[in-house]
Formats: sequence, structure tokens, C-alpha cells
Amino acid sequence: YKDLYINNLSFRILGIHYMNFGNCWDIGTHRHSFYEMHYVVSGNVNTVINGKEYNISAGYFYIMPPGTRHSHYQKNKNSHINIAIT
Repeated sequence: YKDLYINNLSFRILGIHYMNFGNCWDIGTHRHSFYEMHYVVSGNVNTVINGKEYNISAGYFYIMPPGTRHSHYQKNKNSHINIAIT
């Protein structure tokens, strides 16, 4: 990927991930050295960010800064489709 420049800021996209997960999806607590952005395309996902749980529905976008402890999982046999940019 090429670097993106907006005014005096430089961005480097490390990866774009299309995620289509069923109801058994569970990603344990972890953190990254880079920003992580998510857009929920359909369904909903439970995300825990720095110990606080969120139920994120389709149409929502969120971003986590480097070093943020987080995890993701499906609750009540839900599923979701998500796009993540790192």
C-alpha cells in the first residue's frame, strides 16, 4: 500500500481485512503498535476496549489508537461482517 498524505499528516495502510464471521467468533485480548479502524457492515459485534464492553451495530465505525487493549466476540449466536483497516 502507498502512504496517504492529508495536510501535514502521513498515513500508511498496513492491511485491509474483510471479516465475515459466524456465531462462534472470539478474538482474545490483545493490542497493536498501530491504529486499528473497524466498520461494521452488517450484524453486530461485542468489543471490549480497555475493559469496557460495547455492542457495535451495522453502520458504525470506530478507531482504536496504538496500545489499546481490546478483544472481540459474538454474543447470543449473532454474526457480523466487518472491514478492518490497520
